[in-house]
Amino acid sequence: MKQKFIFGGYTKRINQGIHEAILDSETGKLENSRLIFKLDKPTYVCTDKAHSTLFALIQDGNQAGVIALQEKDQRWQEIDRCLASQINACHISYYEPCQTLYLANYHQGCIDVYQFQQEQLSHLQKVAVKEFHPDLSAPVQMHFTWADPSQKLLYACNLGQDLIELFDIKEDGQLVYRQSFSLAEGVGPRHFIHHPTLPIIYVIGEYDNYIHRMTVNENDQLIEQDAVAALDQDQLREASGAAIKMTRDGKFLYCSTRFANYISVFAVDEQGQLERIQSIDTVGQIPRDFALDENEEYLLVPHQDSDFVSVFRRNPQDGRLKFANNDTEIPESVSIIPF
Repeated sequence: MKQKFIFGGYTKRINQGIHEAILDSETGKLENSRLIFKLDKPTYVCTDKAHSTLFALIQDGNQAGVIALQEKDQRWQEIDRCLASQINACHISYYEPCQTLYLANYHQGCIDVYQFQQEQLSHLQKVAVKEFHPDLSAPVQMHFTWADPSQKLLYACNLGQDLIELFDIKEDGQLVYRQSFSLAEGVGPRHFIHHPTLPIIYVIGEYDNYIHRMTVNENDQLIEQDAVAALDQDQLREASGAAIKMTRDGKFLYCSTRFANYISVFAVDEQGQLERIQSIDTVGQIPRDFALDENEEYLLVPHQDSDFVSVFRRNPQDGRLKFANNDTEIPESVSIIPF
């Protein structure tokens, strides 16, 4: 089996845009790496459900926003772009029911809502999150969004104020603020993942490097239950929590830590509680993001500063990882998605 992966990244040094590569599950090799589209600062990428359109963050001079790309006759082409900001966002997610995109902007403390219909992008809304917290002195730093299609809700990480924000999604995809949920001061909620069958989300703290388990009650409120360290105590000081992913069966959770440069593996019990069973060196510098392949046999880790992708074989029984190779160059990569 062969599977395509798309890589977004910085363009500060040698990178020129978005890359792709093909994973061969027979050999464990990542092959045919190539630049597919030249672009400035396409740091984060996402796709629609059908994998027909690729969306990426874009900086174009003193404007920023989102671009839509499609592959036709093995060539990637720009379909449309829409620039409604001055500073590039740090995360982008797609919501299928409304064909909307949610851009979390760390530096501007807002969420920008775009829509992609009839192969055209439009800007619908800019949500200034500071308006909901006028009494808080800490800066608003939005870092991640995730939409729950079954409940028409959007959760977002407000890293700077140690909050998870909750919004209702209107019929056209625009957001209406509902409430916020607090974590302890200094957590720095960066990303989270929803358990596939239990009403639980797992939040990774950029600053404290713990995985926080939060249950979702019948009123869609989040209640923190416990937290587990991503690394040993002597490693936490030099670490910075980054990405978090989970297997489809909900039995194993993975997270990456920058600077310390580890992937940590957690076993998940029937109640959703975590037990860290492995922390493995990523064999590179600054692993911001990572991805599992379709069969969950491999875990791929690009590196921002080392400019290559580490491939790990995954044991499906116990979830543990074993380093396979890092032969494929992908420069300055900070996000990866299967496509």
